[in-house]
Amino acid sequence: CVNGIYYEPEKLSDAINTDGMVETTPYISPEETYMIFSRMEVTKDGYSDLYVSFKLSDGSWSKARNMGKNINGEYHNLSPQVTPDGKYLFYLQTYQGKSRAMWVDASIIDEYRPENYPITEK
Repeated sequence: CVNGIYYEPEKLSDAINTDGMVETTPYISPEETYMIFSRMEVTKDGYSDLYVSFKLSDGSWSKARNMGKNINGEYHNLSPQVTPDGKYLFYLQTYQGKSRAMWVDASIIDEYRPENYPITEK
């Protein structure tokens, strides 16, 4: 929404959107410098994992990186949200129809920043 006008959604580059995958439940940081989202393969009975991508200086997005075993596992991981103070990352883990809220220190996001990427938020 820009100035109260909604525009048609646009597909992001293949750094984010992929063939054979479904990307859902994005969280975009208030400064729009990174996004965390859920990705699941549609051809397998696999689980959805959280991925993170950073906005680069040219306005494009870095190749999304899986946030690893400390967050992802034998669950569907969905709906990432970072607290307004930037301290915690909350998300949902769903398994066999049951969901639970999870949280980690949001500093984990820094582990996935591309090399030489400035840390400007906080």
